[in-house]
Amino acid sequence: MNNVVLMGRLTDNIKVSESKDTKWANFTLAVRDGVDEDGNSKAQFIRCSAFNKAAEIMEKFTEKGSPLCIRGHIRVSSYENEEGETVWSTQVIVDDFDLIGAKKATPDEEEKPKKNNNKKYRK
Repeated sequence: MNNVVLMGRLTDNIKVSESKDTKWANFTLAVRDGVDEDGNSKAQFIRCSAFNKAAEIMEKFTEKGSPLCIRGHIRVSSYENEEGETVWSTQVIVDDFDLIGAKKATPDEEEKPKKNNNKKYRK
């Protein structure tokens, strides 16, 4: 079973990219990972990708530092770099998510999250 649930904060604003018929957003989620021997918080920085409507909603209602809960699956890929070495990449593909404390939309935006109401998306 390839299933991942993460809760963390966005390390940057989400920006949607687009090709012919697909929209996507690549982003990094900072997830707490305990504390070190000095009592300082540690974090893992997890690369994630969301597609189509999920990517659009995330871009519209989140910003750098926003808390986000995602459920998805891990995708591992590889490519050969210029030196002929194999480079491995791991990321989480978002299947659904919860917006926690979503930012306020401007008045001209159609979809507005209700105050203190978590939005949930499932594809």
